[in-house]
Amino acid sequence: MFFNHKTLAPLSKTTPEHYLNMIDLIGAGAFNFQHSEPLGEQDLVIHIRSGDIFKNNVHLGYGQPPFSFYAKIIELQSWHSISLVFEDKSNPIIDPLIDFCRRRCSQVQEISGDLKSDIEYLLRARKLVVSNGTFCPAIALISKSLNTVYSFENEFSIKYNPNISQIVRVVDRQGVYKSEILSSNWQNTELQRKLMLEYPTNVLDFDSDNDQQIKPTKKTNIGSINIDQNANTNLALNKPTVQSSIYGAEKHGYDPHGACNGKKTRAFGFCTMKEDRPWWQIDLQRNYEIYEIKIYNRMDSCQERASTLNVLLSQDALNWELCYSNPQDNLFGGIDGKPLIVNGQNRLARYIRLQLRDNEYFHLDEVEIYGIPFSAKGSNFKFNQDETTLSANFYGDLLDNLELEKQFAIQTGLSFSSMKSLVCNPKSKLSKKTI
Repeated sequence: MFFNHKTLAPLSKTTPEHYLNMIDLIGAGAFNFQHSEPLGEQDLVIHIRSGDIFKNNVHLGYGQPPFSFYAKIIELQSWHSISLVFEDKSNPIIDPLIDFCRRRCSQVQEISGDLKSDIEYLLRARKLVVSNGTFCPAIALISKSLNTVYSFENEFSIKYNPNISQIVRVVDRQGVYKSEILSSNWQNTELQRKLMLEYPTNVLDFDSDNDQQIKPTKKTNIGSINIDQNANTNLALNKPTVQSSIYGAEKHGYDPHGACNGKKTRAFGFCTMKEDRPWWQIDLQRNYEIYEIKIYNRMDSCQERASTLNVLLSQDALNWELCYSNPQDNLFGGIDGKPLIVNGQNRLARYIRLQLRDNEYFHLDEVEIYGIPFSAKGSNFKFNQDETTLSANFYGDLLDNLELEKQFAIQTGLSFSSMKSLVCNPKSKLSKKTI
């Protein structure tokens, strides 16, 4: 077990039988932790199990996730920083993963100190990718900062820590990795180590915690406000939208506004080109506490194209937080009465992005968003970006893409040249029509 590790064995006269014993040790002051400020929502922390299970103390039940699992999480969004926490580099995926992170993020840290300092760093994480074993569950249970856990295959319960609002679980749909490494058969063989490095990403998929991640919310109370009575307005209706590309840009009906015009047709409201991770996003024009997002799939054909859908939230159209990841085998409907209903968990957002995880055409019938206006009165919330910057963020990907000029001109009344001059001139202000 983890507690047989040389740095932990002296802390207890007997080998603990469950990771909750670790919490007892921590609570008793054995570690004397220094509590630091939590990391940011865009700071990803990855714990990688290494050490004895890759040396002489092999434990059959301690097979670890493949490189592709970590890569899949890293590619979910753009991260401000990525920190990798590990005991040593005996796990074969560590060096390749460090290189992979550095190609995708400018701030990458290796955290590999003593046990106490490593735990202190892990306790600062809001977004934590966990290894398999008993160590990370104990960290998750006692953390006051953690709100999102990314796990591989194992059932990671969050019911003991109310601060954790979401589990993003990756599963092996093919089953080969699970049978070769995660079936109480870890032997640290050359073939197993090779499989850890080479197992393909395309056979991994996202699952979800059915209890606390995607359960539809029908009625929620926030203070004295009852959402059923005060937040039944579709916030998405006729709001500014943008998408990564337009299929048949010269034809009416392919642009992004078709997904928020209030018309459900069974067909598509917008359509992108076939491309890598296409997206559609909307500006609600102010911050809301989002409690529900209804996504209506096209029903005339090609429903399966939307199955790898991610839902992301942002307050500035730059820093995105994953809200929901649809399991690929969940073929959701639309006006047949079976739309995808995503629980927004009352998260604060102005911008919502829907994005696929693969290379495909992206199209939906309609999107509805429900929530209540956020009031900063009485809160510590501060937001310093003005509307000029926010609009530039929202339309930023369009500025060098002439194919999408139509989107921008229709929704803002400005030409691209006008927008570029405004964005490049910090003293200029966009007209209210822009936003």
